[in-house]
Amino acid sequence: MAVSDTLPLLLDSIGEVLATIRTSGGFSTDVGAKVFKNALQRAETERPSVAYGVTNGIIDRTGETDDDGRRLSKRARKVDFTIEAGVPASVVGAQDAGLQLLDDIERAFEARSCGAPPRSKAITLKTWSILDRPDGIDAVVLQILGEAEYLRQPTT
Repeated sequence: MAVSDTLPLLLDSIGEVLATIRTSGGFSTDVGAKVFKNALQRAETERPSVAYGVTNGIIDRTGETDDDGRRLSKRARKVDFTIEAGVPASVVGAQDAGLQLLDDIERAFEARSCGAPPRSKAITLKTWSILDRPDGIDAVVLQILGEAEYLRQPTT
């Protein structure tokens, strides 16, 4: 049985979008300079940076319906992912820095020119939070939870 190549392509497209977040491209932060796949827990020295990875596994959506009430294909899949972006920040400016990160990531996904790979339906940013850190930390971390839908590649 062949492994579907759709999910790795989909995840790579998320990384490509995140890599566009550079101050030279008109964004407020430079987190796209260092993009890490599947490395949400990384060294404090890796700031500014952004990481992303799959969480909660893959959900088989067979038998579900889409927003228009159409039954989904038996190959329809949904995967949850997490994005964590961090920049250096003082305790005083942490919330503002976190909100700048959020704005940059949302704008990058809205303007993505690399698009989603074939066979994928949607990449959606669902919820976000500025993670609590101990007092005195010199960085702020924004966490975004998202989901992506795609069709499993038929096996041959």
